[in-house]
Amino acid sequence: VGSEMCIRDRLRGDIMPFGEVFAALRWESHRQYAPAWSPALGFRRNIGALQLQLQWSSNFRPPSFAELYYFNFGNTALQPERSSTWNLGIEWVPDPWRLRLDAFWMLVRDQIVAVPRSPVFWSAANVGRVWSRGVELSVSRSLPWLQLQGELSWQLVTDQTANPYTRGRQLPYVPLIVAAARSTVVYAPLEATLQLSAIGERWSQSDNAPQSWMPPVVLLDGFVHAAFPLSPQSVLRLRIAGRNLLGSSYELLRSYPMPGRSLRAEFAIEWRPNAGRE
Repeated sequence: VGSEMCIRDRLRGDIMPFGEVFAALRWESHRQYAPAWSPALGFRRNIGALQLQLQWSSNFRPPSFAELYYFNFGNTALQPERSSTWNLGIEWVPDPWRLRLDAFWMLVRDQIVAVPRSPVFWSAANVGRVWSRGVELSVSRSLPWLQLQGELSWQLVTDQTANPYTRGRQLPYVPLIVAAARSTVVYAPLEATLQLSAIGERWSQSDNAPQSWMPPVVLLDGFVHAAFPLSPQSVLRLRIAGRNLLGSSYELLRSYPMPGRSLRAEFAIEWRPNAGRE
């Protein structure tokens, strides 16, 4: 059971000249947990093509059904996550470009994570106190025939419990750096996308032991989509997807190798008997 209220008040120049303030409040109640309030407060100001935004929020997330009950993974003793988040964002939009830089800080109590119990068995568990901070940069350019996008994030997500072996260490399998770049060319009836993604170094153990270090991964994927009208009522669609075109050998989870280079083609014919009569 829950409800949400949002208040947004644009402070016009003739009243208060500094920008826009927005606020939201969510209340929810669950049978297993005490009622929770989740407030949010933010400020935004435009300066020409530049937009500044500062936001704070307090959040509550109960465990999902899978985290509680999924076979060989669920844990009925899980506690809900409670977090406080600060975000400072700067966005610059010199048409046709769009650039955004975000700095974030988040403190989470009882964060729900998946932890390995054995080489083949994982389980959901709470980490009593987790401190996340980082920076995200995104850039995009949109033209009628070309779309460019890029994202880069650096994140330090550390265990802040009293355990001396894990305190200040990066959470297992959380990469320090995540990056992606995409280019899409649209030339009717074809649309082609090339995507380059990178996952930085990470550790498979909560103490970040040297033997648990996992190297960075770079992946290249490509997609081609085409639509050819066959008649007023039918369309032939073609999609070709090439995964891991560089043939990178990598593991997202230790001892679980991911697939190598692959190619998949799909054909479909859509028929709408009434399309020509509309």
